[in-house]
Amino acid sequence: MTGVTKKLVIPLILGVVLFASCKDENNETDLTIPNSGIIEFTFNGTTYQVDGNAYHEPTTEGDVILANGISMDVDYIFLSVMTTSGSITTGEYPITNGTTKVGVFQFNVGNAYYYAASGDITVTKLTDTEIQGTFDVSVLMEGGSTSSNVTGGFNVAVQTHSY
Repeated sequence: MTGVTKKLVIPLILGVVLFASCKDENNETDLTIPNSGIIEFTFNGTTYQVDGNAYHEPTTEGDVILANGISMDVDYIFLSVMTTSGSITTGEYPITNGTTKVGVFQFNVGNAYYYAASGDITVTKLTDTEIQGTFDVSVLMEGGSTSSNVTGGFNVAVQTHSY
């Protein structure tokens, strides 16, 4: 191999190796926390970002935090974590079969209503003013039996309502 050929081939090979070893950000399945004020989720290959907020409703029977939002593409999204006794803390809130911790997830896209049939909402950070976390749920379309996976995260301000 001549000196000129080496100078052309070696950088080309290094470029191909580096390019091939990069992660494709669009195909990652890691659950991440979005920027502040956002609920973000991926459904049927499309990622949606919704401006969101949350409300904390402490009661004598337990604790509830409701997060919701709307956007041009999403008529609404609603998720909540609740306890049947005590206060909400970080951790997993199962969609079904929760005994003391329960999660609820639903949204409306394209005039179709979807609700979670299984999965988890995970609270990773909770303060008096914000809640952050992720979700990985299997949703059903109202009136249908087709199941789709929805993953995403939330990072929203919390307002506490006192009674």
